[in-house]
Amino acid sequence: MKSISSIFLILFGFSALAQQPSFDAAEIEKQIEKLGVLNRVLYFAAHPDDENTRLIAYLSKGKNVETAYFSLTRGDGGQNLIGDEKGDLLGVIRTQELLEARKIDGGTQYFSRAIDFGYSKSAEETFKHWEKDSLLADAVLVIRKFKPDVIVTRFPPDERAGHGHHTVSAIIAAEAFDAAADPNKFPESAKKYGVWQVQKLYWNESSWWNKDIANHKDEYTTVNIGAYDKLLGVSYSEISSKSRSQHQSQGFGMSIQRGDQIEYLKLLKGDSTQPDLFQDHFKNWAGVEGGKSIQKKWSKILSAYTPLDPQSSINGLIDLYFSLEALPENPYKSSKKASLKNIIAACGGLWLDFRAEEPNLVSNQNFGFTALAISQSEFPFVLSSVRVNEKTYPVNEKLSNVYTEISDTIPAPKATSTPYWLAEKNDGNWFIVKNRSFISQPKNAPVLTANFIFETAAGTIEFERPLLYKWTDRVRGELYRNVNIVELISIAFDKKVTLAKNNSVLVRITGNAAIASGKVQLIWDNGNIASEIYTFSDLQKDQTIPLEIILVNANSGNGLLHAKVWENNSETFTHSLIEIAYPHIHTQVILPEAEVKILTEKIKVTRKNIGYIMGSGDEIPEALSQLGCAVTHVNPATATLETLRSFDGVIVGIRAYNTLESMNSLAPILNQYVFNGGFVMVQYNTNRGMVTKDIGPYPIQLSRIRVTEEDAQVVRLQRGHPLLQTPNVIEDADFENWVQERGLYFADEWDAHYTPILGWNDTGEDLSKGGLLATDYGKGHYVFTGISFFRQLPAGVNGAYKLFANIISYGAVKGSESK
Repeated sequence: MKSISSIFLILFGFSALAQQPSFDAAEIEKQIEKLGVLNRVLYFAAHPDDENTRLIAYLSKGKNVETAYFSLTRGDGGQNLIGDEKGDLLGVIRTQELLEARKIDGGTQYFSRAIDFGYSKSAEETFKHWEKDSLLADAVLVIRKFKPDVIVTRFPPDERAGHGHHTVSAIIAAEAFDAAADPNKFPESAKKYGVWQVQKLYWNESSWWNKDIANHKDEYTTVNIGAYDKLLGVSYSEISSKSRSQHQSQGFGMSIQRGDQIEYLKLLKGDSTQPDLFQDHFKNWAGVEGGKSIQKKWSKILSAYTPLDPQSSINGLIDLYFSLEALPENPYKSSKKASLKNIIAACGGLWLDFRAEEPNLVSNQNFGFTALAISQSEFPFVLSSVRVNEKTYPVNEKLSNVYTEISDTIPAPKATSTPYWLAEKNDGNWFIVKNRSFISQPKNAPVLTANFIFETAAGTIEFERPLLYKWTDRVRGELYRNVNIVELISIAFDKKVTLAKNNSVLVRITGNAAIASGKVQLIWDNGNIASEIYTFSDLQKDQTIPLEIILVNANSGNGLLHAKVWENNSETFTHSLIEIAYPHIHTQVILPEAEVKILTEKIKVTRKNIGYIMGSGDEIPEALSQLGCAVTHVNPATATLETLRSFDGVIVGIRAYNTLESMNSLAPILNQYVFNGGFVMVQYNTNRGMVTKDIGPYPIQLSRIRVTEEDAQVVRLQRGHPLLQTPNVIEDADFENWVQERGLYFADEWDAHYTPILGWNDTGEDLSKGGLLATDYGKGHYVFTGISFFRQLPAGVNGAYKLFANIISYGAVKGSESK
C-alpha cells in the first residue's frame, strides 16, 4: 500500500473526498430537473471498468434518468498498476474507484457476491466457479430493488464477449429480465421488494463487435453521448472521461473526449415497435397515484428557479418534500426525497458535519465527537436538535453564517469495521454475506450517523450525516475519510510468507489504546499449538512492539499460522489492521485474520545479490529476501552497464516494458550485461503498449495466450534442463495448489536460440510452450517467463518458490540454501 503524492480535483458537483454533495447553481437546476423524471436504467456488466461511463453520464446528466451500474464482481482478480494490493485488497480499491466514478457521472452502484477469480475463457468455465442460481438471485434482487425500466448489457451473451465473466453477465441479465417479474422465482427478494417487469433489454453494441456498425444505424436505437450540455457547460463525453479515469488501478486514465459520439443499442427483449429507449415517453409524477399535484409543484419550482438566487426556491422545495412524504408508497418516493434534501441544503448553503477526533475508534471505548451546522444564506433554517446514538441534543436556534457546534463523548459501537463482504472467509469464488440485507450494497453503512432535525412550517426534516474524520493536508487541503471501529489490539506478522528462518517468526503487536499487559500465542491452522505464551506490558496507544517468537513443532503445522492475543487475561484478539490510502479514494481499513504462511522446506538458491527493476508493482522483492537474497532496487532511467555489473543477476518486474519508458534505452544495456556474463530474468508484459519489443537478446513475440486453469496439467519439455533440476529438483507436487492461473501473455514465437522448458494448456486448447524460455547469450544467461509468480509467491506456493529459485540460479555454479 502506498500513498501517491498528487493534487486531485474532480469537477461536476462533487469533490472526490467531500463530506456531502456540493452543487453549484447550474448543478442545482440539473438536480431539480431530475426530480421530475422517474425513468431508470440499469447498466449490466462483470467488472469495475467494464461500464460505459459515456452512456451512464448521458442518461444521468443529459436525460436526468436514475442510472445504476450492476457489476457482478469487485475486480478482485485483476492486476494493480498503482500498488501491490491483490485479491481481496484490490477488490476494495476497485470498489472505491467505481464509487468515485459514479460521483462524477451521476450513477449509483450495485454488486453481486461473485468473486473475480481471474480471466475466464468461457461461460461454462465461469459457471463452474459461480453457482448460477445464486448469481441470478443477486441480479433479480438488484432489479427488484432498483426497479429499472431498461436494462443495458455491455457484452453479448456468447464467446464474442471475450471473457467468460463478460459472457455470463449478459446471460444473467437476459434471464433476470424474466425472473424478476416471476413471483415464484427467488421469493425472498420478491417478498422484500416486490416483483418487477423491466420494459426493455438492450445490448450496448459497438464497432468492437461490428466494424460496419455505422452503416447500419437503422437497426439500432442510437444516442449521441458527445452532446454538449448548455447548463453544465460540458459535454457528456467530457464528464465520462473524468469518470473513466477513476479506474487508476487498471491504468484507465484517459484524455478528455469531445465531439459527437454515437452509442448503438440493440434491442434483445421488449416492444420492438417502440424504437425509443423509454417507449417513446419519459415517466413523470402525473402517472403516479396522487402525483398530479407533485407534477405541478415540481414544474412551478423548475420554471421559477433563479441561478443568482437559489435560496428563493427553498420554500417551494420544502413544500414539495412534504407533498412527496404524504404520497402512498411508490418506487420513487424515497430516492426523490433524499435528492430533495441535497438540493435544499445546496440552495441554502447548508453545511452539516459530524466528526470524530480520530479516524479509528476502539470498539466500546468512549470517543469525542463534534456536530457542526452552518447556513451560508439568509434562509431561516431553524435547527431544532441533533440526535446521535439515540441521544437528542436540543438546539432550537436559527442558523447563521457562524458554526453551531455540539460536542460530547459517547461509547463507540461494538461491531468492528471491515468491508462486509470480507467479514467471513470465502472460497475464492463467492463472498459469504451472513446479513442478507447487505447483499448488492457497494460498501458498509457508516459506523454511526447524526440526524440534524430542522423545524419548518410544514413539519420537521431530518438530514443524516455519517461520522467522518477530517484533517488538512498541506498539499491537498481539506480531506475526509471514513471512521472505523477497530479492536483494542492489532496483530501483524512481519511477512505474508516466511521460510521459517531459525524456526521463528516476527510478530508486531500494536495498541489501538493503552494496555497494561497482555499475552501472545501462535496456533497452527489445524489447532495445534505453535509457540509458548509470550507476555508484554505497558503497551501505549499507537505503540508497536516486535516479538520474535520461537516455533515449537515447526514441522507439524499445516503451513498456516495464526496469532491470538489476550489483554489482561480476558478478551482475545486475532486480527490485523490494514490501511489502503490513495488520493483518489477514501482511505480504507480492513481487519483480516492475522496469519502467515510458513514454508518449512529448505530451498536452495545460487545467486544472492539481485538488482530488481520494479514494474507496475509486485511483491517479488520480498520473496527474494525470504530466499536469502540481497535485493537492490534499480532505477532503469539511471542504470548503466557499470551499475549492473555489481549484481549477480537482474530481474525485471511485471509490466516494466509497458509502464517504464526508460526500459527502451535500458534494454540493450541489459543484453550487453548478459553477453558479458550476467543473468537477466524478464517477467510478464502485455503485448500491447510496450515501449520496446526487444525484451531479450534474441527476438521474442508476446501473445495474449494465457493458462487460466491453475491446476492445468504441466508438460516438462526438457526434463533434464537445469531450470527443473538445479539447485532444487522440481517434482509433480510442486505444481499443486497454485492460485488463479498458471500464467499469462506467453510468447507464441521465439528465436531458435531459446529453449522452451514447460508446456501447459487450458481444457480443449493446444499446448502452449512459451511460458518459460531460457537461453545462453555470450557468457551469460537469460530467462523470459509469463508464469504468474507475482501471484504465486505472495500466496506462499511452495513449488513456485522452488521453480523461481531455480530460475534465478540458472547458470550460477556455487549453491547455498535458504534458512
